[in-house]
Amino acid sequence: KRGISRGNISDNEIIERLYYPLINEGFKVLEEGIAIRPSDIDIVYIFGYGFPEFRGGPMFWAQNEIGLKNLYQTLLKYQKK
Repeated sequence: KRGISRGNISDNEIIERLYYPLINEGFKVLEEGIAIRPSDIDIVYIFGYGFPEFRGGPMFWAQNEIGLKNLYQTLLKYQKK
């Protein structure tokens, strides 16, 4: 109708687009001194927002499973889109 076509978006891309900016904000919170440790942010997300506990929290997940370099490069990729 409006010239917009539906694209194929993988499950992985959905996760990246939802959670990677959240993790980036977590690093900004650390940088600003609002939180002292990444684990402080993880506790808030696990017990306050229901982040999957088995992931260890978003900051733990970023550092230990995603990899900070990969996180950064992916955020840059989506910034360009």
